[in-house]
Amino acid sequence: MTQDPRYGQNPPHHGMPEGHLPVVSYLAVPVVSKDGDVVGGLFFGHQEPGKFRPEHEDIVTAIAAQAAIALDNARLYEEVKWLNEKKMSL
Repeated sequence: MTQDPRYGQNPPHHGMPEGHLPVVSYLAVPVVSKDGDVVGGLFFGHQEPGKFRPEHEDIVTAIAAQAAIALDNARLYEEVKWLNEKKMSL
């Protein structure tokens, strides 16, 4: 990452902020809802370059998919709960 010519070009830090962990390898995977909305992400970093391999991405992608399902289910549960409470108050 630090070898990319764009690294360090963005203010206010122009690189890693003071005191930041010495992370040079990143793996980031979005958590995408059933509707296609990005609802979060899983982010991993390591101090050694080239630490993440394709199989790591596969594992984290599977975990992100499970997290998305759990979040969708929680949202649906809250919607049903709200509808039931609304029915009870009528």
